[in-house]
Amino acid sequence: MTEREKQITLDDLKRYRKLSDEYDVLMMMKQSLYERVHSPQFDAVRGGKKTSGDVSDPTAKAVQMIADLDEKLIEKNTEIIEMNQRITRFIQEIPDPTIAKMIVLHYIQNMNWGKVCVRIYGYHNYHTCRKAVMRYFGKED
Repeated sequence: MTEREKQITLDDLKRYRKLSDEYDVLMMMKQSLYERVHSPQFDAVRGGKKTSGDVSDPTAKAVQMIADLDEKLIEKNTEIIEMNQRITRFIQEIPDPTIAKMIVLHYIQNMNWGKVCVRIYGYHNYHTCRKAVMRYFGKED
């Protein structure tokens, strides 16, 4: 394991989670561009028809926006893959498998601390697993 991989911090794990959330948002934005364009302000003028009143080409705009989002998605995905590889190597070196599992469930699989506790210990408690991970990183609450 390289020196950089040994230096995974809580901030790195939080950054990974944030990147995953950003990627999800971009995917939702892209998906929304495949839905029909409706302009409610023109519904009454057009006899209730659900069409766009935009005289420009909404399809061309949507295609360009999708292409722009695809570029951003590729960049985010590349960054996520690189970080995931670093974090995975770091997690494999954690001597306590319970702590490793907590980190994977919370930071990689995006589970909240209560659900992590249910998976590990069988009961819901926000603080139990979070505190154990914080202690592992030397961040006593």
